Amino acid sequence: MTNACTHPKLFLTLKQRAKRFPSVRVEQDSENNAMIALQGPNSLKILKQKLSLDMSQKRKFELVTTDSLIVSRSGYTGEDGVEIIGNKERASELFQAFIEAGAKPCGLGARDTLRLEMGYPLGCVDINESVNPYEVGGERFVDFTKDFVGKSALLGIKPTRRLRGVISDTQVVLRSGYEVTLESGVTTRLTSGTLSPILKRGIALAFFPLSVKAGERGRVKIRAQEVLVSVVDPPFIKK
Repeated sequence: MTNACTHPKLFLTLKQRAKRFPSVRVEQDSENNAMIALQGPNSLKILKQKLSLDMSQKRKFELVTTDSLIVSRSGYTGEDGVEIIGNKERASELFQAFIEAGAKPCGLGARDTLRLEMGYPLGCVDINESVNPYEVGGERFVDFTKDFVGKSALLGIKPTRRLRGVISDTQVVLRSGYEVTLESGVTTRLTSGTLSPILKRGIALAFFPLSVKAGERGRVKIRAQEVLVSVVDPPFIKK
């Protein structure tokens, strides 16, 4: 399952690499399938109630197959939960069943707020092909004891910047592209931002030189006004 904006390129890349393996077949099947992210403190309880599946002992990112579904202990909200992939008709039935069990439907706007509150970068927004894992805290997902595509390139990289959090002093909406200037003179632009409904303050992500530390103060320019902000280490909401 890929990020939507990277899907075409990743699909073509996988098809190209699969040519080396005669038994591997790569097909586009998005139109026939759907994914549901069941997230939150009651997610595993609802899953067990409606799908008779206990995922409580599964590790993060571990998955199982059941009833023609792929169920993974994963998500991009910062909450506990699962992601379910399957036939779109079956997914529609499950969606309604979860609502009947007490789950509340929400869209990508809510998901975007949740992932920002946790400081998770979003593909094609905060990260793209010009960003390397070291810059966004992704090095913990890279195992250099194994061989993989791009390993030699990563071994030669010395990061000079890091994706950090930015939080406003007041209740304003921070948006992608807004300019932020620190008291030290460092200037950059926000890669994504929103208003946290829990903190009631604007939160955002931006790349800063490694010399910038949490707690540094600055200003974000929003049209004709400037608002005071601080650099922080995500997540914005501690658990």
